[in-house]
Amino acid sequence: MALVLAGLLPVAASAMEIEPGISVGEVYTSNVNLAPDGLEEDEWITRVVPSLRLGYDGGRLDFELDYALEALFYASDSDRNEVFNQLDADALLDLIGEELQFRARGTMTQVNVSPEEPVASDNINVTGNRSDANSFDLGPEWNTAVLGDAVFDGHLLVGRVTYDDTPRDDDTTDPVQDLVQDIKTVDGEASLHSSDTAESPVTWELAYEYDRLDYELSGVAEQQSAWLRSGYRFSPQFEVFALGGLDSDYADLDDASLSEGRWEAGFDIGAPTAHLEAAVGERYWGTTWRVMLESLREQSTYRLSYDESPTTTDRTQIRQIPIGVPGDPGVDPVPPPPDSGIDRYGNPSRFLQKRADALASWRLSRTTTTLEAFWDRREDQIELDPANPDGTPRDDETSYGVIGTVGIDVGAHSRVGFSASWRQRDYVTTDDLVPGTDEDQVVDGVLSFDHDLGLLTTLNFRTGLQKRSGTAGGEGDYDEYWASAALTRRF
Repeated sequence: MALVLAGLLPVAASAMEIEPGISVGEVYTSNVNLAPDGLEEDEWITRVVPSLRLGYDGGRLDFELDYALEALFYASDSDRNEVFNQLDADALLDLIGEELQFRARGTMTQVNVSPEEPVASDNINVTGNRSDANSFDLGPEWNTAVLGDAVFDGHLLVGRVTYDDTPRDDDTTDPVQDLVQDIKTVDGEASLHSSDTAESPVTWELAYEYDRLDYELSGVAEQQSAWLRSGYRFSPQFEVFALGGLDSDYADLDDASLSEGRWEAGFDIGAPTAHLEAAVGERYWGTTWRVMLESLREQSTYRLSYDESPTTTDRTQIRQIPIGVPGDPGVDPVPPPPDSGIDRYGNPSRFLQKRADALASWRLSRTTTTLEAFWDRREDQIELDPANPDGTPRDDETSYGVIGTVGIDVGAHSRVGFSASWRQRDYVTTDDLVPGTDEDQVVDGVLSFDHDLGLLTTLNFRTGLQKRSGTAGGEGDYDEYWASAALTRRF
């Protein structure tokens, strides 16, 4: 056995990619605590971020890991000094070829907990609204051909999401870490469906989904769904379909059985440069609509979509926790969706989500421009409440806004970027003595410049501002100007 392992080590080493790196920089902020007018404190922060990327592509195992340790040193108040960890790891092991695989995933990041407190876009600002969020899930995935042209696939992933409830040192804002709860998760799906390569014009799918979120204090949010979908292809680009099945009743916290009927019918039109999908249906709360129109061309992309479906706060947020590739400050991480300002991590509620999105993107020889607009409404909200088994009704919430980005290659080694966003939020407060919703507006803007000093070394400059306004009495309003410079080296 030792000889076999010794023989495999050179193979594993040759397949492993290892890329360490480090970024050292200085940040200035005019409002380190995101405090209201008259209470601002400016600060200089030294930021040191060693990082490591591992990649392995072997015969049976694929593995990727990105890790960064972010150390922050505050010039005026060393009690604020802090170390954060960011991790994004994913491993896929072939148990029986690609027919049966085992997946393990994990993330470590930081999130804002409440929409009422200051919403920081990174860890520089010291607010009580910031918490570590660590997640993992693991389990089997399967995909195998059966019954000739049919395919059986699915997954069963068991995991956990934990939040740090320890306030940061020298935190001058009201900490909200007591709002978060750890969660045990189960995500399962099984589907028997026709093969994409089948020549028959008839398509079909028999599927079952199961989701379970077991909260530390509030109890269980559970959902089942089963359906049969059938379609007919008039051509490779045009299909009509119909779906019928059963759901759990989201409004009933004590009953996760398949007790509510559902149906949906629609069509799907695909072409090399365009795609249109639309459907109408019925579920226990009423008529549902779903439509997506997309145009994909060599130098432009346009997309319009609308959807309404039941969900829970953490089902939407758990999917948002991975924020991109950590440890590479030369590449901005992918931000969470722009409506994430009304998220409540670990503070669960069920609701009907109505969501509309519009996107336009243009790519020229040296310039990429993207514009996005969204509207998100959460209706019929019921909060999981350990003191109330039937749940606590919450008022409806709405978030809408726009975001734009521009990237320009100004030379072979330099890039300029600009991004700006505006968001309006109508959200429910946590103060039971104040019924109804509060509102605010959040504006962010960032200007960046990156210059490659060599193949492995990059100089980064960033400057930006953020502003929150419109809160009740102005007590939650704040604005901040910041600037940073960093040198990033990969090895």
